[in-house]
Amino acid sequence: MSNSTGPETPLLEAVSIITIVSILASVGCYVAALNRVSVITPALWWVAGRAYEFLPALAGLPGAQVPILAASAAVGIGLFVFSILFSYWLASVFARAGYASMERQTTQLKRLREKRKNSKRNHDDFSIGR
Repeated sequence: MSNSTGPETPLLEAVSIITIVSILASVGCYVAALNRVSVITPALWWVAGRAYEFLPALAGLPGAQVPILAASAAVGIGLFVFSILFSYWLASVFARAGYASMERQTTQLKRLREKRKNSKRNHDDFSIGR
């Protein structure tokens, strides 16, 4: 989304995940309709009918797969529009998970530093009286 080289903010990460899920849902609906999955195919034909009512210009597009393609795109767009409302909540979940991960890494780093320091101190090859 941006040209920055730093890590994404939790909000951008949430929008990215919502976008990816929406695209995958569209592709999944299209593939399911091509394979004639029993529940999805009639549902997509119904969505296609509503999409053609909403945008009559779709009727002018040539091709046998256009209604299913339009319905799959409508499913993906609808999923994106309705799930983008939850992007702030999803961003807060990512932020909390990120903070928890940072705290775990900090604790682990401190533990490993202490272990290494103790190991060096205990094995410094200093011998008395040998």
